[in-house]
Amino acid sequence: ASVSGQPYTWTSVPLAANRFPFGVAVWSGDVRERAGAGSGETATGGRLFVSDYATSYRDGGPQVHVYAFDAPTDGLTHVTSFGEWGVGTGDLRLPRGIAVDPGGDHRARVSVADSGNGRVARWTYDRAADTADAEGELGTFGHADGMFWNPSDVAVGERGLYVADENNN
Repeated sequence: ASVSGQPYTWTSVPLAANRFPFGVAVWSGDVRERAGAGSGETATGGRLFVSDYATSYRDGGPQVHVYAFDAPTDGLTHVTSFGEWGVGTGDLRLPRGIAVDPGGDHRARVSVADSGNGRVARWTYDRAADTADAEGELGTFGHADGMFWNPSDVAVGERGLYVADENNN
């Protein structure tokens, strides 16, 4: 394989925090950004978001894991996780696709197709602090407008958020 005429070598990268990785999204960003007044320069680099398909509450733990990288050739470092198994705000049951929509000022909106809860769960992610705050959900189980039945993937575009809903076509 090649990228821009240059040879490219494929390599495996371990995802230490994941048990069963399902969906991935990348937020590249600048390698160096200002973290805030008086704090100087900080290397925030890019982030790789990976959903983790836990089959039940017994598997426990968060189901979205975030890995940092400073360049495409660098390894990945696990920096944080969020989205516990459950049905409440900020929880997930069977997460699948994941999308990141950068919003500026080190922040991005992370959307996850929450198949087991029939919704799209959303967080605001702060890359400088490596924290995620739950925003809430879009949709509920069902077959009418604004409802989902096993959403399987999400994507962000110029016109909004797109959801692939397996059983609502």
